[in-house]
This record gives sequence, structure tokens and C-alpha cells, in this order.
Amino acid sequence: MYLGPGEKIATAGGLSISSYGKKSYSDSDAEGLVDILFGSDWPLDITRLTEGFPGSTRVNYESYAKGIAQKLKPRYHFVSNPRYNVFWERQPFSWEEVDNSQSRVTRFISLADFQTKDQKWFYAFKIDVTIDRTALTPANSTTNPYSVTSPPKRPMGEFDNIWDENNPERLSIDRESDKTRSKKKRKTAQIMSVNPESCFFCLSNPKIDRALISSIGEEFYLALAKGPLISGQTKSQLGCPGHVLIIPMSHVPTYKSLTFGGDSHKFILEKKKYEIALKQMYSEHGLYYVSFEINRKNGVHVHTQVIPVPENRVPLIESTFKEEGRKLGIHLKNREVHDEEEEYFKLTLPDSSTLVASIGTRNRFDLQFGRRVMAIILGIEEQSDWRQCFQTESEEQTDCFEFKKRFKTFDFTL
Repeated sequence: MYLGPGEKIATAGGLSISSYGKKSYSDSDAEGLVDILFGSDWPLDITRLTEGFPGSTRVNYESYAKGIAQKLKPRYHFVSNPRYNVFWERQPFSWEEVDNSQSRVTRFISLADFQTKDQKWFYAFKIDVTIDRTALTPANSTTNPYSVTSPPKRPMGEFDNIWDENNPERLSIDRESDKTRSKKKRKTAQIMSVNPESCFFCLSNPKIDRALISSIGEEFYLALAKGPLISGQTKSQLGCPGHVLIIPMSHVPTYKSLTFGGDSHKFILEKKKYEIALKQMYSEHGLYYVSFEINRKNGVHVHTQVIPVPENRVPLIESTFKEEGRKLGIHLKNREVHDEEEEYFKLTLPDSSTLVASIGTRNRFDLQFGRRVMAIILGIEEQSDWRQCFQTESEEQTDCFEFKKRFKTFDFTL
């Protein structure tokens, strides 16, 4: 028997089965309740309010799949996608007041690709259509994850809550109390409130935008920037913006504070591998590697931004950064980071030399500085604020797909 996307059948015994696919989906497909639902896309929010989800798993979440699940309320929801190739069984959750009854329970199961050796690709279960479908909710059930509203995509220029690579402390601002809080107290509250569970750079956060993640190593992962700098010349050569972030797994404010059992070589080596891989990929498309990072003790989650630059823009990089820095009192010098230095801005040029400015004695530092200057260099000053570079979910997924396709040859984690 073959069940195509969007089709629904009922067996002679009364079991209802349905499937879904993004291209075939329409609201008419999601009518009535079903016992078993099959699909290839993970529904948005399914990993919320649960424990045990493997943080290193790369999955794209789809709002349309969530909508189908909310309407069909399957007793068993199976997802299998060879791109993710992971087995995961979520704790069951219930739907309240379905068909004038007390509850209906859903079990979500992701299956690995057929005959995968190290991941479970089959699942045995018993389902009886003759029993009361509103039987008692299992003891290990969780709150329905779909009952929690996902943060909406906000219009350009408005406060955003995700992937603020320039100022991740802002992620936990209480917007109502923010109006009556002094600036000093507000900054302290922001920093103290951001822990790994609420930090949007930590893979342990169920709200992290996994659709932007393109590679995961042991100590670092690579993700496309939210609201990337998009140079027309760069995109025509590379096929995507190519603006990415190298992010450590550990929730630390500076690279100096990273430790691995006293052995920092593992950290240094893997970060270097990502840098070399990106340089090689950019070079293959006639582009040059430029990166910058901000290390501050009162920061949240340190990371390095990497931006590909066309050859004709390379001569502008050093002089423009120094000139723009002087305007703000940021004194960039041609030097390496000192051994004991922990608070600094660092720019890595295409020839691997570095410009460094100490920011340890500064009360404030322009967190948009690196991006703003790169926008000037690339001739796209209107993109200096990442919040003005809003992308739809579809555009983000397309860019990530195109980037991963080009990076695959150089990705040492595969």
C-alpha cells in the first residue's frame, strides 16, 4: 500500500491513517482526527517542554506541520527524513476537550533512515481502535508543546528575540518592566537572566533556530547569521550570503574562559579547522575570509562572525576599520591578542593578520561596530542593522541549504 502526501485512508477495522508533505499541503488535508500520521518534516515546537532531545541533532522545524498536527491530533505521529536520520521518541502529551471527552494523547516518534546501523529505523507498537481513545494520560506525559505560542517573526526594526549576534544579552529583556527599570539595572538583569536554557547560542535551548545550523563539531558549531549581510556581488559568486557564525558549545563570555579539562589545544584546533574550511570554500568562489569577534567578561556567549569579501573590496578593509574606529575612540592596532588579554575586539584580515583593540577600560562598546564597518566596506550601509535584514523562514532555509551544499566538501565534521 502506498500513501501519498496529503492522502487519508481508513482501514476496515476503523483505523484512520494520514500523511502530509509541504508541497501537497492545504487546509482541506487537515480535517477530522486521525489515529496515525506520517510526514517528513518536524512540526514547530515539538521539542518544547520535554527532556532528552539530542542537542546535537540538526532538524528543520515547519509551522505547516505543526498546523496539521494541531488539526488532526494523531494518536501516533511518525516522522522520518534521511537528512536528519535520527531516532527520537518524545514523551506523550494530551489534547484537552476533544469530541466532548476529557483528553486525547499523542505520541511523537522520529525514525532514522531505512537500515541505519546506529539509529533505530523501525518501531513496534500496538493500537486498538476498539478501546476508549480517551484513556488515562500516561504518567510520563508533558504539557502539550503546541499550547505554547512560538515567538512570531517581528517586522523590521522592532525588538527581536533570537540570534542577536551583536548583543545576545537582549534576549531576556522583560519588555514591560523594561519601561520602568533604569538602564544600569536593566543591563545587570539582562546578563544575569541569560543561562544556557535561555541563550539562543546554546544547543540545549529548545527554542534555538536549528534551521540556521550548518555544521556541528565537538566543541563548536557553525550557523548562518540571522539577518545576514547580503552583498549582491558575494551572492552572485557564492550563491548565498555566506555570512556565518562560529559558536562554541560552551556557554562562556570570552574565548579565554573556555577550558577543556585544562587542555585548550582541542578548542584551538577545532576553531582553526572551521576557519581554514571557510577560507577554502570562499577561495573556491573567488572570495576572501574576514572575521571579527567581541570578547567581554560581562558578555553572554562569545562567538566569531565570518563574512566573505569580494577581491575588489579587500584593499578597503584595514583602512576603513581604523578610520571608523578612530571616530568612536576605538584604537585598532596591528597586533595579536595578548596572552592574558580577555576584553577586546579582534578583526582577522584575509592575509590572517589581525587588528586588535582593547575594550577592557571602556564603559560602553559599540556592539554593532564590526557589522557596521563591514556594511560600509561592502557598499551596503543600509544593512548595518541586522534587524533591518529580515528574511522569511523559507529564505533562511534556502540560504542554509545552498551554504551547506557548498561547504560539504570542506566540512571536517562529516
